[in-house]
Amino acid sequence: MRRLQLVPACATAARKSLLAKLIGATVFLALNASTHAAIFHCVSGDGTVVYSDRTCDSPTDANTPKGVDSQKNSDSPKDRDTRATGVGPGLGGSDAFARRLDSAREKKAAHILDLLRIAPAEPETSILRRTVDDAAPDLIKALDPDNAKWTPANGRWHSVSEFVKADLARDVQSSLRVTTGYIAQVTAREFASRAQDSDLDALSAYLASPDGGRYIAMQNEIRPLLYAALAALQAQDPVPEEVPDESVLRQRRQLLSMALEYCVVREGGPRSTTDLRPGSVTVVENTVRREGVILDALYAEYEASLGSFQSFTDSALAKRFFVAVEPAIRTEMALSSTATTDFAEQEFDKYVQRWRAVYGPPLRVTTRTTISIRGRIVSIAHTTQSSVNVAGSPEGMAIQCEQREDVAYQQAHRNVRDSNAQAFEMKAIQDRCRAEQRLPPL
Repeated sequence: MRRLQLVPACATAARKSLLAKLIGATVFLALNASTHAAIFHCVSGDGTVVYSDRTCDSPTDANTPKGVDSQKNSDSPKDRDTRATGVGPGLGGSDAFARRLDSAREKKAAHILDLLRIAPAEPETSILRRTVDDAAPDLIKALDPDNAKWTPANGRWHSVSEFVKADLARDVQSSLRVTTGYIAQVTAREFASRAQDSDLDALSAYLASPDGGRYIAMQNEIRPLLYAALAALQAQDPVPEEVPDESVLRQRRQLLSMALEYCVVREGGPRSTTDLRPGSVTVVENTVRREGVILDALYAEYEASLGSFQSFTDSALAKRFFVAVEPAIRTEMALSSTATTDFAEQEFDKYVQRWRAVYGPPLRVTTRTTISIRGRIVSIAHTTQSSVNVAGSPEGMAIQCEQREDVAYQQAHRNVRDSNAQAFEMKAIQDRCRAEQRLPPL
């Protein structure tokens, strides 16, 4: 049961608003405006199970109207509830479709997606960091949602953001461990349902070759740059003013033209140039300008292999792969956005009082306008009053204790390399400081 009683009424309303914003923002970044975050369980005419972010259009029953989920009359109410919401009671909590990959085709598909890190079976550092970065801004804004001046331009935003992200980073791996495996399974089945057996074998063989190993390495280095450029676009960060020579821009574009995300959008994705996805033209061009130094280094590193990469990218095998994997990538991103929203909601419930103590009392500004009319003269006077409540709180005192002891611990153990031991001690410090203020442990 969620601890709603710990959250004031205004926080509950903010939480609901936060949930809606997170769903809208993450799905907008990941998908077209026309796609849905729900994941539909469909069965094709030959009995193949398909998981898709689009409504089913291949009914098994001739009497079932086209576009209607053919399973809705045969499965259990639990399955129907799960399909309606996309994920049931939390991604990790639903077992309606949680079964092991039990066919050779699905296992091959999962292996390919795992090699290319499209849908890894275990949460990776880059995915965890991206989840934290996606969730943090709306959580921070929710601490004072009615304050128009509480934005990244505020001087306190950065320090509060770092504090919030530190709490999120402590929890994100354990929170996403189950859902990551679930998402990997669903994505693999989606890809397997659209790929040919011969193509899966050929792709596995290529990726196991020396050239394929280099191709995988390049993709794993380019992907974070695309996501960073996507996040910068969403945040409306300015693009560097310096424009390099056309020859340099051409090299960067050549490298990014072989990025998996770009190839998937080009071959099998939407044609809209305004679609904000990691491989869209808008994001790629932003990456060319924003990540130039790293792209130039990557070009020099992989220059000798670019001819081989281009041959694979232009091959009929690769083009079929890009088309087949595109719906699976959209499904993975839709499920990931839902997992991020669930994680953010849980964290907000858990830490809202703590984060508000760090944020401190907001600056409340009251403006009064007085209009005086004397004869033909109109006088307008503006009076602004600001009030700040500086009274301490148990949460605030516990945080000050925690920060003070954390600094002392890090100075005394600066040469310790055991991150698990450090995390354990930091947690002990947190609990000890909270106990001194008679607060429950987190």
